[in-house]
Amino acid sequence: MKPKLLLLAIVSLVSFYGCQEILDDCIFWPARPNLQTDLLQNGTVNQDYYQLIVAEIENDTHDDDYGYVFELEGDLPLGLNYYYDGRDLILHGIPQTNGVFQFKVFVTIFPPTELSSSDDEYDPDNICLDNYDTEKEYILQIAPEEILED
Repeated sequence: MKPKLLLLAIVSLVSFYGCQEILDDCIFWPARPNLQTDLLQNGTVNQDYYQLIVAEIENDTHDDDYGYVFELEGDLPLGLNYYYDGRDLILHGIPQTNGVFQFKVFVTIFPPTELSSSDDEYDPDNICLDNYDTEKEYILQIAPEEILED
């Protein structure tokens, strides 16, 4: 039964999207969003913290021409905020609490309507089967403030 369902799914994809588009966009050169940053640097209470989480489009040289929208789900320490600028999600602030903080970052991309440089071979719809978002879990460790004794 399962092989028949798999065959039906493949036939449906090929007939809906076209064989060449599936081969190019999903098998040979799949362009998809990715969060490049894997590990976050540790921080310390009452010390400035700055960390970039960088997004990219795999297999597409026009990363900077896409639109990016980030969301963060989970906990950040009090005093630490986030904002995004282009392909970068920026964590910045002065953490007020120590501990281990877990959160998930979501990014959704929007293909460019025009490019910053001319490229006759650019395919604005090269994202595999409309795979326009991704997510990654992160762990941030904030250490207690160091107290120097005299």
